[in-house]
Amino acid sequence: MMTFNKFTLGLVFIAFTGMANSIVITSLEDATNGGGFFGEVTFTNSGFNTVTITADISSPLNTGITQGDILGLWFDFSDFNSLGNSLIFGGTTPVLGSDFGENSVGSSISGNNNVNINGAGATNWDLAVKVGENGSDGGFVQTLSFQVMLTGLDETQFIGQRVGMRVQSIAGATEFSQATGEDAGSSKLLGTNTTEVPSPGALALLGLGLMGLGFVRRKTKA
Repeated sequence: MMTFNKFTLGLVFIAFTGMANSIVITSLEDATNGGGFFGEVTFTNSGFNTVTITADISSPLNTGITQGDILGLWFDFSDFNSLGNSLIFGGTTPVLGSDFGENSVGSSISGNNNVNINGAGATNWDLAVKVGENGSDGGFVQTLSFQVMLTGLDETQFIGQRVGMRVQSIAGATEFSQATGEDAGSSKLLGTNTTEVPSPGALALLGLGLMGLGFVRRKTKA
């Protein structure tokens, strides 16, 4: 008969509760030029009410892209009422401005008409962040990452929720050029389809727990 000591039970508990932490990936597509341009936004649980958000429009998402600049992102939360009311941003990409409020954030961030998703047919967001200035100073940013710290926040708040993205100065993206008939332009992207994958840390904990089970089983048979 297999027996479990407290150490092994602790490992198994940590491993399987750790599996609750996943990486949520939302796929986006151009909503204002007939499609053909794609983006991806990833939400990673970083602990302590913190989610790391990564936005990407680079190849292979957009084949042949030579430049493009992510200016703004829009989000909804699955349970806004469970969240605090004070946002803190961190990480490698500075957040230049933000709007925050349940179903009250518009298609232009802080009244900035240049950073907007007008015409995409999506309004009444929960959060919008400005992350770029259309190629000035920082160049053309195709991939960026920042952190959002908010009481009650984890990656599950973004499962199945809308995500929007504003991109300008696009050049070289093959499918986008074919869809628009132009070599350069701007795009306003939307997406709701999410994929969940276990975080590397959760998988490591699961492996540790299973190793503990194997150790006890061998000890019992000895």
